[in-house]
Amino acid sequence: MKTILLIGGSGTLGQTILPMLLEDKSVSRVRVLSRGEHKQVEMERKFKGARIDFLLGNVCDHRRMKVACRGVDEVYHFAAIKHVHKAEYDPREAVQTNIIGTMNIIEACIENKIKKAMFTSTDKSVSPINLYGATKKCAELLWINGNIGSHDTKFAAVRYGNVWESAGSVAGVWKEQAQKGEQIEVTSPEMTRFFFTPKEAAEFVLNGMEVMNGGEVFLPKMKSSSLLSLVQAYEKPYKVIGRRPGE
Repeated sequence: MKTILLIGGSGTLGQTILPMLLEDKSVSRVRVLSRGEHKQVEMERKFKGARIDFLLGNVCDHRRMKVACRGVDEVYHFAAIKHVHKAEYDPREAVQTNIIGTMNIIEACIENKIKKAMFTSTDKSVSPINLYGATKKCAELLWINGNIGSHDTKFAAVRYGNVWESAGSVAGVWKEQAQKGEQIEVTSPEMTRFFFTPKEAAEFVLNGMEVMNGGEVFLPKMKSSSLLSLVQAYEKPYKVIGRRPGE
């Protein structure tokens, strides 16, 4: 039997992967750690009576990460400042969360002799052109280098694109605009995105954890789609609003 820790676990990916983990007979407890107090209360109601412990905490708090990892067998690191324009506007917070926070988790995993630890990276970490991509690239390298040295923890990462209708996803914005009869806003028709569903994302992460040996960066098979082709599926008029900072 094993105990799992989901860091940043009250987000879309955490909420999707949680019921999958609870179906696994080898999982005795799942810890969900996040800053989202309101989301945690909603999850407590939704998963009432399940084998879950909810922990409030911030990855920037080194001590909190060490305490949260005690008695844990596997860690999934989902926490991040993920929106490109927010990272551009608040670069210090993006660095603190995405880089320093990741370093805190790596140290906590090694200190607590975690068996396996999985990090969720992004396609934007490849030749990054914005701060978000740069911080995730740095975090990904730190995570994989966590395998160096004599200790018990194996670190691996998954790298993927945009999760359709995840929190803050453009798909949710478009859906709301279409329902209100408003013009759908597109930053740039020429832009492309790599999308897959929350379920596909969760299955990809779980598969990576199962087969990892330490040091891998797993890549999914995904097709790119232009924003124009995606927005045309709504069969609604659209308007171009221009690129946001960092895009």
